[in-house]
Amino acid sequence: GDDQQPSFTDERWAAFMTLATKVTSVVCESKFSEDFIILFGKRRNSLGPLEDRPFQRVWKLTVVLGETDWWTVFLIRDFVALYSYRLCNRGTGNQRSKYTDFFSLLWEVVGKTPTITDLEMDLPTFDYIPSLTSISKLRSLSCRCLDISYAWWMGLSWCKQLKELRLEETSSAGDIEESWIGDAVTFPALRILLLDAREEISTVIILNSRFSALEHLSFGGRCLSADGMERARIHLNESSPHLRV
Repeated sequence: GDDQQPSFTDERWAAFMTLATKVTSVVCESKFSEDFIILFGKRRNSLGPLEDRPFQRVWKLTVVLGETDWWTVFLIRDFVALYSYRLCNRGTGNQRSKYTDFFSLLWEVVGKTPTITDLEMDLPTFDYIPSLTSISKLRSLSCRCLDISYAWWMGLSWCKQLKELRLEETSSAGDIEESWIGDAVTFPALRILLLDAREEISTVIILNSRFSALEHLSFGGRCLSADGMERARIHLNESSPHLRV
């Protein structure tokens, strides 16, 4: 009966709001029940325009794809200034692509938040490439399973404050040397760069970029050939005076 359904009495809601308005970090790795979501939504929507919103002080959000759902994440939408956003995908192989639609929805609604400075993404497929041009304050980016292109790399350079970049399990479709034709891409603030990719991808990225502030470069445990390393060294000697070799 209705008396057995979960409810938010005024007293329970007040106690919940006391806690929810103080929360600064949330990890979504489970799902709320449908009944809770409906009741929460009714209470949240009844708040006046000047009243505090639940989770409005959240600045760090982690979403585990496959463990939670959109409606659970949606309950935390009232944050004023989200700085750290992490999208984790624990699936392997074909399981990763199961969450493409969910990832896309999360990205469209949350991922374009302009206040984000720290972003970590486990992409669902290599051919899903979100644009980052709207996150101009981005300072740290970690991206896994990315099919990198010149256009995406050029778009990333609009993030002028980017200081730390980690690209893991990076690939590139087609002939990367032919597709990467254009002006050198400049990253004026980048200090730390990790490139986990095949040699031809890593060398093309380096030779087509300028990192004037770069201090640390890693290839994620991969080894470049003597020729590839020499080409990269000559270019970096000219464009990255602060790099420690």
